[in-house]
Amino acid sequence: MIKAWDKNGAQLSVEFEFDRFVQAAAFIQECAGEMERQNHHASIQWEYCTIKMQVTTHDAGNTLTSKDWDLCEAISRIYEKAF
Repeated sequence: MIKAWDKNGAQLSVEFEFDRFVQAAAFIQECAGEMERQNHHASIQWEYCTIKMQVTTHDAGNTLTSKDWDLCEAISRIYEKAF
């Protein structure tokens, strides 16, 4: 299932829940590779089986750009495919 991201002003955010800690770790690892590939990085908060991410484009004055939407879509697809 594709996760829906919430738009809060100039930021997109989402929360992912996992059954096990190692699943959360694997998800972050896969997302990190995608973020490097896109050269665009989310803010990540990780607490045991819960991961929260926020995305905005800092170098565009903390606004939303197509880079944010592209990254969110890619992260959601990683989640959908693996979990």
